[in-house]
Order: sequence, then structure tokens, then C-alpha cells
Amino acid sequence: MDLDLITKILQSAFFLIVAIIAVLTYLQAKRTWFQPMRTEVFKQQLGAIDELSSHFIGKSESELRDELDFDALVSANTYLLMDSYASLFFDIKFDINKRPYNKKNCPISIVSEEFLELADEPYIEEPTKANKTPDSRTKAAIWSNYKFPEICLTRIHSDNFRNLEKLSRSPLIPKQCQTLVATYLNIAHKNVMLIGDIFTEVSKELPEKYPDEDALKRATVSWIHNRYNAKFKQLEPLAGEIEAFIRKYLGTDSLLSGQ
Repeated sequence: MDLDLITKILQSAFFLIVAIIAVLTYLQAKRTWFQPMRTEVFKQQLGAIDELSSHFIGKSESELRDELDFDALVSANTYLLMDSYASLFFDIKFDINKRPYNKKNCPISIVSEEFLELADEPYIEEPTKANKTPDSRTKAAIWSNYKFPEICLTRIHSDNFRNLEKLSRSPLIPKQCQTLVATYLNIAHKNVMLIGDIFTEVSKELPEKYPDEDALKRATVSWIHNRYNAKFKQLEPLAGEIEAFIRKYLGTDSLLSGQ
């Protein structure tokens, strides 16, 4: 074989080997360079997942409802319903600031679209009309068309709901887990909106149950809560799915079992 050809082959092989070594060295250096960054991101992700999991793992249905303050939320709105009834039928006045649905305890309300009014004031104001107390038939007619106008949200519910929403949107949370939490929050929101439907429904029964002021003073409202709870969609099943995903994602079960 020609010596020049052999030399060229050896040179080509040498440069190829050098190139391969250079690429492998670069890849190794790249992994080493980015490893601390990956480690730091993983630590932050563990922190985010740990914070998120604290809202779901090991919690009963009752605890999950308590976190979103459903008992207080239903109670505040029950007072609003009963106060509206008492105000119309018996002309009883209430200091709203001292009621459970006051703006300090319930700073946010969900108002039905049909009850929203334009904020603009009319160019020509109508003359003030004397307030006349409607007769019993008129009151009954007004109440027969009653629809629960707004759902008052307690501060605890609003804050905890927003906190969960914010956590679920973190880029550190796996997408599948984000989807599960979003579904959980959607169920919670539907349970909130259920208040409007149930309270509109039970409002029709109030005139029969509490036909006079004495009956109203003896009123118990547990039956309204029971009616609501009967249609409440449970939170625990989906919380269990979120817990199962987190355990699988972190591999905690296999780590603890030594597999």
C-alpha cells in the first residue's frame, strides 16, 4: 500500500478520534455544568409539590370542606336568605355590618347576571316616591318569583381557593397534577354555585314553614344545610387522585418499600 495513503488514513483516524473525544468531553462538561442547576430546580419542585400536597394528602372529606370554609359559607348565605324573607314579610330591619355575610367576613360575592345593574346614573333622576308597605298578597307574589341574588364568599374560602389556584399554575408542578387540581377547583366552584340553586328552591317553602314572626323566631335552619349537603359533590375522591399522582411521581411508596 502507498505510504502516503497509509499516512492520510492514520491522520484521518487520529482527527476522528480527537473529534469524538472532544464531543464526549463537551457532553460530560455540559452535564456537569447544568447538574447544579437541575438539582436546584428539583429542590424547588419538591418544595412546591410538598406545599401543594399539604392541602390534599391524608385529609378527610370534612377536612377538605373545612379548608374551603364551606360550613361558614353556607351559614352566611343562609342568614342572607332568611333575612331577605324576614325583611319582606315582617318588615324586620337588620344591621348588615353585624350579620355573618357582612363585607368584612365576606368581601366577595358572586352575583347572578340578571341582577347586575348598569353603574351609570340616569341623566334625569326620578322623583323620590313614598315607600309603601305591600300587602300580604303582593308580598307573596313578590316572593314567589324570588331568586337567590348573590352568593357571599367568606374571606377564608376566597383566600384558600386563590392560593390553591396559584399553586396549581406553578411551572414547577407537573402538568398532569395541574389538570387534576384544576378539576378539583372546578368541583369546588360548582359546589359554591349550588348554593344559589338550592336556596332559590328552599325559598319557596319559607312562607309555609314560617307563616308568622313567632314561627320565624323559633326557626332552625339545619334542614336547609341538609338539603344543600345532599347535593354537594364530594371533594375527597379527586383529592385521593391527586395524592396518588404525587406518590407515584415522587416514587415515595417504592422508596419506602426498598424496591
